Amino acid sequence: MLIRGGGVRLSFFYIGLGLLPLLAWGKTNQPFYEDPFDLASGGASLTWATQEGILISNPALLPYGGTLFRWAGEKTTVSAGKDSIAIAQKMANGTNVTKDTPSTQALLDTLFDSPVHVGLSQALSLITNNGGFAAVTTQEPDVRAWKYGDPETGAGTPTVQIHGESYTGGIGSLAAHIEGLPLSLGVSAKYVLVKDFRSSLELVDPQAVQQFSDTFSSMVRPSGFGRGMGLDAGSLLFLQGSAVDFRLASTVTNIGGVALQGSTTPASLPQYMSAGAGITFHNELDALHLAVDVRDLTNVYHDPTFKRIYAGAKLLLRRYIGLGVGLYQGHISYGGEIDLWIFRLAANSYTREYGNAPGVDPRPIYSISLSIGITL
Repeated sequence: MLIRGGGVRLSFFYIGLGLLPLLAWGKTNQPFYEDPFDLASGGASLTWATQEGILISNPALLPYGGTLFRWAGEKTTVSAGKDSIAIAQKMANGTNVTKDTPSTQALLDTLFDSPVHVGLSQALSLITNNGGFAAVTTQEPDVRAWKYGDPETGAGTPTVQIHGESYTGGIGSLAAHIEGLPLSLGVSAKYVLVKDFRSSLELVDPQAVQQFSDTFSSMVRPSGFGRGMGLDAGSLLFLQGSAVDFRLASTVTNIGGVALQGSTTPASLPQYMSAGAGITFHNELDALHLAVDVRDLTNVYHDPTFKRIYAGAKLLLRRYIGLGVGLYQGHISYGGEIDLWIFRLAANSYTREYGNAPGVDPRPIYSISLSIGITL
């Protein structure tokens, strides 16, 4: 195959790995930021979200925090695909990722069976019972090589696929409990910088490598990022009992659509609606929350059903230990958290599906986050 050629091999290695930190994964109906514990619990966060995840998933959750001042601090989350970790371990041990081949070619050969997926997100936030602010940036690159082409749309030739999105934004939220009703309403204003990147390179054409490099270089320039302002809104019906609570939530994301200036990829973020339901069994110190969300009710993004339904459970013990399990994009997710006064540690395991059916093109992912701040 052509990828054995030295020039093409080095060009691909430079494109796929040397510029990797500038890429991230493609946009769907998923929020641009999700807390690791919420992901562990199946991503169902409309009726119960964590820290700055409240502002992004449903600002109407704010009035039910129990204390006026809820959180001020910084969070860093690092994630990696299961296959990426295995490749890194082999390289750290000084061994080739496949036998009897040069290290660069070995890595390329390994990509045919093991996609590279890494991620980094950071958030700085202040959250109270009536409002909050968060500055968030996320990058999550994904590179996959298919020996016989993409199984859904490929032509049977060796192909490299790079999925990408970079998202940076500031979001401010306000919320209020409606007097006399078990209802809260919230609204979020946001300013975003976003860039989609999704490209396929067939490795049988020597000219395609250079064309791909030129296109990629233009995509990562700062002028290529779309900039826009938008509004989100949410509601929460909260029926509280002595041992059992019921919650019903609805949200509208990107109200009226968000036009992005300075970019054609994408030119706008469409409006979509979501709904969720949850039930909580609790005593004074422990709680079990079961939830299900349906995102993008009218399927604006044209996603398959399994990418629109998120379900899971959160178990909180003594208010500072949490365990989560759920169903995320057709796959089991799980994880936990330790939430103390000045720091919080959370970790999860989940699978993101890049195909249009479960198991077509999955990425098993591990992530861990450290939050440092103040909780009252």
